[in-house]
Amino acid sequence: EGETYLKESLALYRKLHQEEDVNATVWPTERLGYALHLQRKLPEAEQSYRDALARCAKCRAVGSDEYAVVVRSLLDLLKAENKLAEGETLCREVLAQQRAAFTNKGPAVAEALFGLADNLASQGKQAEAEPLFREAIALYEKAIASFPSNAELRRHFVELLRGQGKLADAEPVLRKGLAQQKKVAGSQHLEVAASLSN
Repeated sequence: EGETYLKESLALYRKLHQEEDVNATVWPTERLGYALHLQRKLPEAEQSYRDALARCAKCRAVGSDEYAVVVRSLLDLLKAENKLAEGETLCREVLAQQRAAFTNKGPAVAEALFGLADNLASQGKQAEAEPLFREAIALYEKAIASFPSNAELRRHFVELLRGQGKLADAEPVLRKGLAQQKKVAGSQHLEVAASLSN
């Protein structure tokens, strides 16, 4: 039923307005993709995510939070479809856009690096993924960006290191992340508890 309402909402907005809008077209299109994804209508979901990405690019800067959310949704779907090569291509395009827009700095670049590193790790390309994880963590640390993303990034990187048997390299990454999380959110935060369990 939600799928029908989302389609009606988009059609009505298109009828009334000519320009793209994050709340009226991007989010409903992304949510439609998510609804289709949950129903395992993967080709339709992929098209909806790609439409949301194109709409977002028209009304927001490529490096916006909204753009990053839609990219992440599309990457999750491509991973579910086992289209890792397509995901890698998308990640490389987004990383190039973010590097150009943000002179190779900041959380948007770090998020793009994380997406590419995670994709490469999923393909078994650990040697390529490792330096990208390290660069993403360094950018987050410089920017002191939203630490939940940083914590997720560290968890993925530690899993990569563990999978390579590099336990001695994994420990300092976890310790540094834990110290940063405690500093930003305090020792009673949920992310701190999750890091302690690692």
